[in-house]
Amino acid sequence: MRRYLPELVSVILIVFVGAWFWGTAVSTAWARLAALQTIEPYAFSVHEQLLYNFSQEGRFFQTIHKGYDDNWTWSGHRALTLPLTGWLYGQSPHPLWLAQIQLTTVLLGAIPAALLGRRAAGSGVGLAWGGLAYLLMPPTMALALQDYQDLIYALPFLVFAIWAAGSGKWWLGILGPIVAMAPREECIPMAVAIAILAPPWGKDGRPASKLWLLNVAAAVLLAVGYTVGAERLFPLAEGHDMPLSNALGTVLSGAPIFVEGWVAIDAFYALLWVPLGGLALLAPELVLPAVGLIAMHMTVPYGHGVDRTWGGHCHHMAPAAGFLFSAIAVGGGRLLRQARRLPLPGWGQQAAMAAVAAGLLGWTGSHWQSWADTYNLVVSWKAERPVWRHPAWALVHQLPDDAIPIASRQVSIAISNRRASYTFEESLMEKAPRQGLAAGTHLIVDTRREQVVNWGMSMPGAEVVAEATPFALITWPRGATDPYAGRRFTLSKGAEWVGPYRMASQIPGVPPHEPQRQPPPGTFPVLRLGDGPPPPPEPGILPGGGPGHRPPQQQR
Repeated sequence: MRRYLPELVSVILIVFVGAWFWGTAVSTAWARLAALQTIEPYAFSVHEQLLYNFSQEGRFFQTIHKGYDDNWTWSGHRALTLPLTGWLYGQSPHPLWLAQIQLTTVLLGAIPAALLGRRAAGSGVGLAWGGLAYLLMPPTMALALQDYQDLIYALPFLVFAIWAAGSGKWWLGILGPIVAMAPREECIPMAVAIAILAPPWGKDGRPASKLWLLNVAAAVLLAVGYTVGAERLFPLAEGHDMPLSNALGTVLSGAPIFVEGWVAIDAFYALLWVPLGGLALLAPELVLPAVGLIAMHMTVPYGHGVDRTWGGHCHHMAPAAGFLFSAIAVGGGRLLRQARRLPLPGWGQQAAMAAVAAGLLGWTGSHWQSWADTYNLVVSWKAERPVWRHPAWALVHQLPDDAIPIASRQVSIAISNRRASYTFEESLMEKAPRQGLAAGTHLIVDTRREQVVNWGMSMPGAEVVAEATPFALITWPRGATDPYAGRRFTLSKGAEWVGPYRMASQIPGVPPHEPQRQPPPGTFPVLRLGDGPPPPPEPGILPGGGPGHRPPQQQR
């Protein structure tokens, strides 16, 4: 029994901290959804409707977002996770359930992280080290709480793939690349890199060369098969610009590389490493890919689908975090292994390892608490009900099952778990330009926006059927004609409703707004890898344009 005591204690600690992680993540996500104050409600709503329609009809399509090409394959990405997530989401189609699917998947990444730590430490103490380091690194929670994005799965999936590659089992060497590629096509080269950089080790302490070659061959064949098969079976209707792919293209083109993210190196990128990142240097084979991905992220221009704040849209950092946190688990485990060389009896070595691990993890926990306070998390051991709910939810509950609701972008999450729903500022004008409000059956509107209220009441037979101050639910008979259909007009922007609070960040669970620090020309490094002259600036672009330095556009 004494032999397995470190493993038993480690498992109990991981389950204990995992329960706290789950309770905090669910409570915070629930509070944000209830207040309609997620990081970007529009992004959450479009993914939810895509997954809802896949779960109900077996195909991806949506009406709630302007500008999305409905022919995008698997919502724009050939991601293996999307059909599976769609099936799981269909079991209980609700926004909170979609958030729970994502954050629970991130939480489960603690298992392979723990196994990585045990392998590196050579002791059951390494289990606690790897699992708890993964859960207590603040970016793990920040990524789990992102609005649903398939790329978030890169964090737990890459950690699993790194563990599987070094497991010494041939079938895990094949399963690992499949899992690593699943989040997005951007992860395909990462799966091959893992097979190369994480060789299995034999009992003699040497790399198992034959198995390592098998892992690499399997990863390459799967990458080629995935890429070619997806393009043939599910071709994209048109090319779409993706931030990381665009950054890689810029680097490989030999054109000037504008490192715009340099201005956020202290306030954003450095926080990915605090406080345990130094231990990752003890696993250079894993930390180098993380550094490379961070460097590419720094070259993405502002306005191209990336935020450089941990309270914003930072899902493109998930692959880097997967490599970095694996390196921390392995590097810290290697440090713990050194305790076995101390001239102590067996129990003394275990105690020394436990003391080192406890000190490092205690330091991390203190830093995590500061992070939680800054980002206004609802810290709890169980799922806590929100303290405030947006009044739009009360009106949504009164919609009939066959209703086609129309609402503002801010309210879009409340109506996205339906086959069809629209936003009157944007998607209605594009998805149903000749129908107008006639495309729907109900309008949820803030009565302070008189222009929209008058538009709704202009529908023949329109009536207000419910109110939840300051919002109203307006309906009209099916088949009614919108007298303003086909007209293009600009709606004034309404102020968001935060109930009794002075600002949204006062609502428990809602992170503070962090403005983007867009750098002026000359304040960030410009690297030249090619010999050609710098390209001329594009019209309307500041000097220093070039590949990857284009005007803002839809990116994901």
